Amino acid sequence: MTSSHRNEVVPHHRLVVNVLVLVYLVSGVCSLIDEVVWLRLLKLIIGNTVYASSVVVSVFMGGLAIGAALMGRICDRIRKPLRTYARIELAITISVLLSPTALRLADTFYVWLWRTFHPGQNVVIFWQALLSALVLLVPTVLMGSTLPLLARFVTSVEKETGPLVGRLYALNMLGAAAGTFLAGFVLIRTVGVMGTLYSAAVLNVGVACGGYLLHRMSNWRAAPDVGGATPRGCPGQAQGPAPTASRLGLALLACGFFLSGLASIGYELLWMRSIIHSIGTFTYVFSAVLTVYLVGNVIGTMIGSRLVRHVTNPAATYAAVLFVLGATGVGYLPWLDLYNYRLLPWPSGQPVISLLGIEVPVLMAQPMIRCTILFLIPSIVMGIGFPLMVQAWVNRVHRVGLSTGLAYSVNTIGAVLGGLLTGFVLMPLLGLQASIITLGLVVVWVAALMWLAFVFPATRKWTIRAVVPVAAMFVSVCAVQIPRELFVRTVALSGREFGHDIVAMREGINTTVSVHKDPRYGALYLYTSGRIVAGTSRGFRGDQKLLGHFPVLLNRYAQQTLSVGFGTGESTACLAMHEIEQIDCVEIAPEVVDFALDYFGELNLGDQLAESVNMIYMDARNYLHLTEQSYDVIMSDCTGMTHFAENGSLFARDYFEIARDRLNEHGMFMSWIDTYTTQGQAVMNSVLGTMTEVFPYVTLWYPTPEPAPFFVVVGSEQPQKISIQHIARELEKPAVKESLAKINMRDVIDVLSCYIADQDDLRRFVKQYATNTDDFPFIEFITTHERAGRTVERNFFQTVRSDSVYKHLDWTGVDETTRQQRRERLDRVRQVARYVQLSQTSNMYDESLAYCLEGLKVIPDFPALLIAKRSIEREMLRAGLQGLAAGDPDTALSIARVLLDKDPNAAAAWVLISQANRAQDRTPIAIEAARRAVRSAPYDMSVYHNLWSILLWADDPQGAQTVLNQAVEAFGSDARQGTPAPVDHLGF
Repeated sequence: MTSSHRNEVVPHHRLVVNVLVLVYLVSGVCSLIDEVVWLRLLKLIIGNTVYASSVVVSVFMGGLAIGAALMGRICDRIRKPLRTYARIELAITISVLLSPTALRLADTFYVWLWRTFHPGQNVVIFWQALLSALVLLVPTVLMGSTLPLLARFVTSVEKETGPLVGRLYALNMLGAAAGTFLAGFVLIRTVGVMGTLYSAAVLNVGVACGGYLLHRMSNWRAAPDVGGATPRGCPGQAQGPAPTASRLGLALLACGFFLSGLASIGYELLWMRSIIHSIGTFTYVFSAVLTVYLVGNVIGTMIGSRLVRHVTNPAATYAAVLFVLGATGVGYLPWLDLYNYRLLPWPSGQPVISLLGIEVPVLMAQPMIRCTILFLIPSIVMGIGFPLMVQAWVNRVHRVGLSTGLAYSVNTIGAVLGGLLTGFVLMPLLGLQASIITLGLVVVWVAALMWLAFVFPATRKWTIRAVVPVAAMFVSVCAVQIPRELFVRTVALSGREFGHDIVAMREGINTTVSVHKDPRYGALYLYTSGRIVAGTSRGFRGDQKLLGHFPVLLNRYAQQTLSVGFGTGESTACLAMHEIEQIDCVEIAPEVVDFALDYFGELNLGDQLAESVNMIYMDARNYLHLTEQSYDVIMSDCTGMTHFAENGSLFARDYFEIARDRLNEHGMFMSWIDTYTTQGQAVMNSVLGTMTEVFPYVTLWYPTPEPAPFFVVVGSEQPQKISIQHIARELEKPAVKESLAKINMRDVIDVLSCYIADQDDLRRFVKQYATNTDDFPFIEFITTHERAGRTVERNFFQTVRSDSVYKHLDWTGVDETTRQQRRERLDRVRQVARYVQLSQTSNMYDESLAYCLEGLKVIPDFPALLIAKRSIEREMLRAGLQGLAAGDPDTALSIARVLLDKDPNAAAAWVLISQANRAQDRTPIAIEAARRAVRSAPYDMSVYHNLWSILLWADDPQGAQTVLNQAVEAFGSDARQGTPAPVDHLGF
């Protein structure tokens, strides 16, 4: 064969095509790894907002569209496509490796812009989005150009369009799914963010080399494109040329391609927002949703590639598939509601589950399993349409490369606009429920129009013509019947674990905010993305007050302060009580502040907020990075470091360093660390160890007078000297005094009782830890299901807690007599504080009670111990009453004996004895025990109710009335609100 003949003949290179498809699969792996890394890099620059996600998704999809469109126009003229493909992959590798450097260079411009011109946040976000888009556009355009180029090659070799392009697309999507899974579940947590990027680059070089070797193996040159692959005709066109493309047909196909892409990305974003209330916003949720989405597309594309071989009217078949896609959107929320409430409630408390004999951490497995159940079917439907879409377009245009490029680019442009429209228009205006139903109905009716247009010339049967339009009417009627508050039921799941009822909900761009109420006690709680962040209960009030007052109490120089996170606003209100010069507050979600003012006005500054606090609505890390403002105190009030994926970066060394650089000479950085959402000792060690790397001086504090499951860690570059005189002056301010008295802090000693340890103590305890950084985000990717809780607190109290507090005290201005008195009292309070802390962390009631009683021997009226003692007695009482309700009086008597062994005057024990003997018809013993309970706790109204109920049962109404009169005399008319048997409401 001569060279001239070789240019006109396309040899059969099936092996080359099969290997090329595998190479393209690896290319898909690299592309999605790059996308995941870019998203993380942009969140560090733009902030943990929807803008970062929108820029990455929009630029990624837009770049693919531009690349596909450009290559679609020229690929039919490229004579050596595989060599060109290898060069493109090499260019992708170089541009990806340069992207972090380019983003950092752009970041210097943002800082200069902010500090020089002080523009509004929207101006900075515009420039951040624009420059980031320009940086990422180069590699993404190159990525998008590869599909039409390879489609031209493989279809020229094999002489088929839909099936081959579908297979090529499917395996590339399979690679994309693998890349998403590897990046999100494996690579970042093992080799770091940049290590993940470098790993993808190495693979991409391998892809380029593979493309070049295949070029050398195939020795293929493209013939001039004189019609491309043989199109599949419509019915009645078994032979002969394909029909001439009508403008209406092409317009409808383009509209369908566009809407398919728009709905696909819109669904993906809405799915993500819909499940965070029941699963959480863990890092693995994002990776799970995207992985299932891509795997579903792969399965669907494989199905569509087979289906396209057997259909005679791919355009009409594509319209039917598009209709099913729209219908899945309309039916998604009813399916989610059915799943949440009826089908598969997730078993909580399991650290691992077994999948195919392999133990998998629940935090990784749970999102994958739930996302598969919820999203796999609609994702498959999305994938089925792609090969049908390409074949339908080729049948009318007859040029493979151009058809693939145009179809892919139109579909991708729809995806770009789908991300922007959903995030910035539909959700803010309509909310999640109306947004997903609206998207679904639009797709359903466009599909119905396409069905009519493409079926009409093929058949005269009205039953076939009308099937999709009639189905569209049925779906529309069903959509109208969906309850308007269906999604609110999903949000209400957030509080189901605690028995909380939903009061109000608002969907914002960055989060969904809701208010829930505890019907038992009337407490209100503020939730964001399905997690409690603040409330009116004693525990939350305590930490909000501590965070609000301690910045000023511990730092005598505090005048300029920054609070990260608003919550209910009580912390900023407490700061304002100290009459300092400046209070700035950074809050990423304006909806949080709106709900705080509407529902928690009694806790915050209310109408005075704008006068006293400078609210800054942006990402805290981004603000600190951009601003040149320095502070005396930066207080980071961020909960759920492992529950909220975005909060993990606020406990990273990089963030601590940014905050340190924004501190004045005597500045302090404070961070709240909760233990009820923290995964185990490893996370606590990581936070504290990372803090000691950045700050040479660190102290740890615990709310001893009002125990709660959290610590406050304080870092500084100067030795932390706590002024006794300064604290005393601040506590003399009436508002401060009244506020702190509600959490049992009435003087300097109560404040100092919160001290646990300093950097030397921590370094002795935290010997091994993983440094949490932006590059190696250890905390964010922790997989253990173990909660820190009582175990971690107990370790700190027993091992870390020391008397190093005395070297941090500044007694200037305090006379010697007062100093000695306070030193002696501090010794006694710290001795008692140890018992408070241990009683809070014991897993056995009798042990906790023993700690309380030992502490009360030192200070009999110590409030925290009295509260703890009553709480323990109440829990033991509840356990005994549950035994009685189950017909087991021996259990109640056994618990009573344990109580009496620790404290002969335990009122709860005598209540249990009275009720147990009542159950056994021992009237005299029951009455005497009930009277002993009254003598032991005459301050508690419930013991009177207990005696009252026993006397009524014993048929002594006169005695019962006498007891009721005594209760009314002691407690007022409230005592009359009891019931004949109020034992399950006893208030110990």
